Amino acid sequence: MWSIRLVRLRVVIILGLFVFLGALLFWRSLNATPVVLSMPPVAAHIAEKLQPGDLIFRSGTAYESYLIKQLSGSDFSHIGVVVSTTPNVQIIHATTDDDPKRLNQVLRSSLAEFVTPELASQWVVYRMTSLDDAAREQLLHSLEQVVGLPFRIQATDTEVARYCTTIIRDGLPLTLQQQLKPQATSYPGFKGELLFPNAFLALEPLELIYHSE
Repeated sequence: MWSIRLVRLRVVIILGLFVFLGALLFWRSLNATPVVLSMPPVAAHIAEKLQPGDLIFRSGTAYESYLIKQLSGSDFSHIGVVVSTTPNVQIIHATTDDDPKRLNQVLRSSLAEFVTPELASQWVVYRMTSLDDAAREQLLHSLEQVVGLPFRIQATDTEVARYCTTIIRDGLPLTLQQQLKPQATSYPGFKGELLFPNAFLALEPLELIYHSE
């Protein structure tokens, strides 16, 4: 008899605990303060300065970045374009291994991803002030069309070269394309001409928007 009552009492206590916990969780859901995810400090610091169409250069930390800097005689090994600034800064660029889940392709990355210290020791942003609104829109449209397409350092019979600089060059007006000069390059596995990021620093006029410390 007592054992039956004890079992019933335990059941009532357990059910009561479930009811109490359910009511507590419901109350907290009604009174919870929303969590606002802020941009990383580096992005928040300069986001308001950036505009779609801005060029963003970085000095990479990987071996291939070191090789590019040595071959080009430049401080920078990679380049992308700001394509949107709201709700956060987004950059389109062609890369081999920025994202392990999306290797060897044209990516859309956040500013924080593009300039993370694991990938960039320094970075700068320039604005091509000679671009009018129509030319800027054409550049952005051209870049959007190649997102997800494979990275390709050399052209083939059926495919154009598609790396960080060529996807930008191909979206620019012809007058600016003609200012971009590739360099004769030779290293194990490659011999030919490459368009390095520093070629874009010769475009006139350029306005410096930001330089990392």
